[in-house]
Amino acid sequence: MIVLSEFDSHRQRYAGSKMAHLKVTLVYEVGAVRQNYNRQTLDGLLGNAVCREAMRGMDLPTVADCYDVPLPLRCLWRNEHGWPLWAASYFWPEGEMARGNVVFHKRAIMGHWSAGRGKDKKLTLNKAAGPHKEKRVPVPVEASATGRYVAYCVGDADAIAELLEHFKMVSGRRNVGLGTVKRFEIEPVGERNVLIHGDVLSRAVPEGAVGLLSPHAPAESPWPAVGWTPPQWKQTLFGAGWPAGSALEIDFYEAA
Repeated sequence: MIVLSEFDSHRQRYAGSKMAHLKVTLVYEVGAVRQNYNRQTLDGLLGNAVCREAMRGMDLPTVADCYDVPLPLRCLWRNEHGWPLWAASYFWPEGEMARGNVVFHKRAIMGHWSAGRGKDKKLTLNKAAGPHKEKRVPVPVEASATGRYVAYCVGDADAIAELLEHFKMVSGRRNVGLGTVKRFEIEPVGERNVLIHGDVLSRAVPEGAVGLLSPHAPAESPWPAVGWTPPQWKQTLFGAGWPAGSALEIDFYEAA
């Protein structure tokens, strides 16, 4: 783990956090759709917000190891390197879902010209190849009938609400308007295992933390590489485990 002094104020702020079981609802604007390559992660959002505040807009240096980024969440488990598994599920849609594709078009920008082509070496815009090539980019999208996506966590409600104020759009392709956020709602709920959503995993879980699912157990063997700690896209932090949505079964030996 890489510890930076820039995060010291957040470590002190969250050291005395009052933890509670919470339901966090992401409410999109009416008609908004989100890119659906991956489920949105609550701990990933919070980690992004903490980095924005601590680094004042500067990027963290690119390294293979994991940064020690404090979050107002309960840490359920750490691996041998100290990487944390936070008590936070991913955002799951509420209500019926609609899925489809949005096609974006890259058009050539007039006024940019290629080298001369043809017998007369006429200067023409090359739209068939190179940086000005025109193309169609289909992007899979989804929308909940209610516009609401729900995550569960164990954390500090006030601190989480403060961090989520950073996000006005939550989705891939935000630059073209996907994922416009209306608001976040945070409310206390009864105790629950935030790693489980019905009969599937509510988030990615590493192989070493499988005991936290008891008396449930994954129905299949672990994948060789999943992103389970923020940032979940960083491949150097991948490890053996199960992705969100993996089927669960009752471990009768544990239940007994």
